[in-house]
Amino acid sequence: YTADKSDLYIIKGYGRQESPGYHVLIEGFYYSDDGLVFDTDLAEPEITNPFSNEPTYPYIIIKTGYLEDKVIFE
Repeated sequence: YTADKSDLYIIKGYGRQESPGYHVLIEGFYYSDDGLVFDTDLAEPEITNPFSNEPTYPYIIIKTGYLEDKVIFE
């Protein structure tokens, strides 16, 4: 997303997860011949909280300078 071509916001979400504690891991963020590569993964909770069963919506946002190249999600 960009509003004024000065900054670029790259957003990756994993939708609804049925329990808390999930988080996004960044495996890689780099420029290649094909464009800007944004490689993420969803990590499961390390500890389950027995007192909470609220769903979560893990996501990550990276702000960078504006680029016209394509963004590749892996």
